Amino acid sequence: MIEGNVELNKVYKGGVARSSSAKNKGGKTKYKPFVSKEIYDANKKSDRDNDMIACER
Repeated sequence: MIEGNVELNKVYKGGVARSSSAKNKGGKTKYKPFVSKEIYDANKKSDRDNDMIACER
């Protein structure tokens, strides 16, 4: 299991979205998030703005 934003972003630069319909609430991002319900659910605590995208950047 991947722990924390730094480790997650090493593998998924844009973070992980729970679904393809998730919209970023936190402002402009550089990368498109990878879509995976399972990975998002395991890292839900990293979604500070509750927009269904964890560790977006």
